[in-house]
Amino acid sequence: MRAVSPDYTRGHGQWAKWGLRSFYLIIAGQACVIVMLVAPSLQTPALLIGVLLLLLGLVSFVMMTIRGVQWYWARHLYYRTLSHADRSSAYENELRSRGAPGWYRRLSPQGRNLYLVGVFGICIAIGSIALAHEGPWAVAIFAAIIAGVGLIGWLAGRPR
Repeated sequence: MRAVSPDYTRGHGQWAKWGLRSFYLIIAGQACVIVMLVAPSLQTPALLIGVLLLLLGLVSFVMMTIRGVQWYWARHLYYRTLSHADRSSAYENELRSRGAPGWYRRLSPQGRNLYLVGVFGICIAIGSIALAHEGPWAVAIFAAIIAGVGLIGWLAGRPR
């Protein structure tokens, strides 16, 4: 079996770094919104800083998306060079090197996709329920859910 190319692993690290930057900037922007609600005297500076942080978070999210597509493309090209017999062991080694738990590695590819869609669906459903009632804590609950999804993404995508 061939070793993973340096471009392939470096691309995963770049994707994760931009994702973390995006996550931290968006959380900081949401903290500015909370400061606006708690301290009305700081409303204008908090609004300006919050909008700036959210825009920077959006730019980081776009860069994360670009780096993610580049990483997935390099990964796809790498796996195309392997024979069919070597692909499954290479993918298993990739999951093991990323620290995936044993139960996740034993799932079929469809099971893995179903698991990720299920986690995302539950988080979005809880956030939608919170925003549907539009209580005073709806934004905070939705922000906590987004932060939880971001934390899961960080744990799954961080470079090892």
